[in-house]
Amino acid sequence: MLQLIQNWRQRIINFSTRFLRNHPFIGRIITICVIFEVVPILWLCIGLVIWILIFSIIFIVGIFLSTAIIFELFNRLITRITAFL
Repeated sequence: MLQLIQNWRQRIINFSTRFLRNHPFIGRIITICVIFEVVPILWLCIGLVIWILIFSIIFIVGIFLSTAIIFELFNRLITRITAFL
């Protein structure tokens, strides 16, 4: 049974290679299909990386901004307290 499956597999591979060798236009079509299949996946990965970078930058800026606001409020509080002394 395994030998039968291997024979059919070899026949299909031989037919496919002969078919593609004799018809380069079909090889080009397959190449174009592969490109159109791979490119959106690449764009999704690139977009995901860009979104991660944007949100991490927003998060970091938010932390620094809130820290700066807290320090500024603390600084104003200290200056008002020391103004009365």
